[in-house]
Amino acid sequence: MKKKFTVLVALLAFGFGLSSCEKEKDSDPDKSALIVGKNWKMTAATTDNQDVYMSFYEECERDNIMTFTSNGDYKIVEGATKCDPSAPNTYEEGSWSITGDKLTTLDDAFPFPVEFDILQLDNKTLKVSLEEPFFNSGQTTIVTYTAQ
Repeated sequence: MKKKFTVLVALLAFGFGLSSCEKEKDSDPDKSALIVGKNWKMTAATTDNQDVYMSFYEECERDNIMTFTSNGDYKIVEGATKCDPSAPNTYEEGSWSITGDKLTTLDDAFPFPVEFDILQLDNKTLKVSLEEPFFNSGQTTIVTYTAQ
């Protein structure tokens, strides 16, 4: 459960509903252009203003790379280190969209979409916020990704 939650929070897992199953049609074209075609790597994470990047995320999670395509698909692939050496290289994949200041992801293996608030998005930085969606704890996690 930690690994799946980690990915969703990171989105990247990060992760993080889609108002429809349409891909890219309702997306903000300017923000979509900024997110597409880059290799995004997590470089910082906080939960309720406490740094959790090193303490919560294992090295094998911190080096994963997330990509977004113009057709509305995203993928997270293992970096140089894998948490489970026998696991496939693709860690997670699904669809994504941006509407206003919201990035929504829908993991192919997860039953519901996750909506992130976009705090910063430019050519080098993607910073998103997510209020913990699973246990109603009210915790807010902020994850920063840097284009590689």
